[in-house]
Amino acid sequence: MRGVCGGGLAVGALGLLLTAACGQPTPEAEDGDWQVVQAYLTLDAAWHAAPAGERGDHPPIDLAVSAARAIVADTEHPKLVAAAEFLIEHPYGMMPTAGEDIALGLATLAAHATPDWQVVADYERRLAAWEEERAQAFLELAEGRPPILKAMAAAVAVAEQDGHPRQQAAAAFLIANSGRMRDSARFALAGVDALLTRFPNYDGWPALLTHLYDLPGRAQVDGLFEKLIEGAESAGDAELRATARYYLAASLMRAANDFGIARTDLQQRRGRALAMATGLSAGVETATMARPDERGPDGAPLVTTLADAERALLFRIEHATAGGTLPPATGRRLDGAEEGLEHLAGKVVLIDFWATWCAPCIRALPTLRELHDELPPARFALLAVSVDAERQTVADFQQDEPMPWANWHVGDDSELARAWEVRAFPTYILVDGDGTILARTNTLSPRFVAFIRARVADANSADAA
Repeated sequence: MRGVCGGGLAVGALGLLLTAACGQPTPEAEDGDWQVVQAYLTLDAAWHAAPAGERGDHPPIDLAVSAARAIVADTEHPKLVAAAEFLIEHPYGMMPTAGEDIALGLATLAAHATPDWQVVADYERRLAAWEEERAQAFLELAEGRPPILKAMAAAVAVAEQDGHPRQQAAAAFLIANSGRMRDSARFALAGVDALLTRFPNYDGWPALLTHLYDLPGRAQVDGLFEKLIEGAESAGDAELRATARYYLAASLMRAANDFGIARTDLQQRRGRALAMATGLSAGVETATMARPDERGPDGAPLVTTLADAERALLFRIEHATAGGTLPPATGRRLDGAEEGLEHLAGKVVLIDFWATWCAPCIRALPTLRELHDELPPARFALLAVSVDAERQTVADFQQDEPMPWANWHVGDDSELARAWEVRAFPTYILVDGDGTILARTNTLSPRFVAFIRARVADANSADAA
């Protein structure tokens, strides 16, 4: 026996199961390491199946991860692929080494996959059948979705094999489906590399870029867009270059709005976003693009010219991003009268985009009331901006849930929300006395509340000085 079964003491329920596993080799030549992994999977399944109040502590995973690592180190092990899948799917959130474990599993799976397009085709067929069944049953949950791991590994192998008749399709498949994977940017990069190096005239980028924009791992995703810009410049594809610059600038803008980053990082990200957005449409002003960060009334991405996309993006970077300056704006109060932001000038203002149907918005009300009651009104103000469909809904809600501060109602298709890059609710925008955006966040966390109090205290100190 190697790995975990070679020594050490396992304790608790997992230890008992591992002791039995390590002492009972199977006819299938599954050594003790795989039995350790299987023992954990058995306990994990039982833990999830138990009622929430009866689960107790989750089974420890460290021994199973060590065993899986030992298996993938043996290229002849009969359970190598299963162990690689375990490393991809299970350590996340459970192990401090989860990133390394996932990367090892992905590398192992890709290295041992064969360039068999039929694996990908079978997955797509099963997925289509599952989606049809789900639609017919009016199901909204994702249970039963076919596993994609083997299909992604096979697609990597196909995408890397020159001359394969499905090489281009495999590269596109990797990009379009990478969001369903741990360490998703790794698969997306394989697809991007294959398309840029082997298919410089590929015309399907507009649809694929949306998938890249939504991937987690912002630094890696920004690297993908930079690679696309370089590839487009080499190929002389001005439209792809402009579109990739738009995506990169939008990604950098979102990064600048990460609450809690250092001020120097904020300024750097915002400066890079401005530089990337400025002039992106030069020479291709009338070409069109579907913008991932702007949607029409039907929910589909808004299609605009690249010149219009550039103007809108620059406005949001300059006037809706941390470090920028809030533009003049007007809203309709609950009594129907219109007013602007002028009456809040000189104060630190917390703007709260919310709705009565938004549970996190409602849970934040007690904290907002504390801020309203405790901070000096000469230095601090709250402005609630409702996106409810009907103004009367907000008025009725406040009969039982008082919000004794400034309230605007802008409706559920608000130009103000679009202009200020409000995509989720709640969205909190903190502005200082001269309109500079200090921070943006979607969570009224203790850290953000402390930040608000500190900024108000700074305003008081400056006034006293």
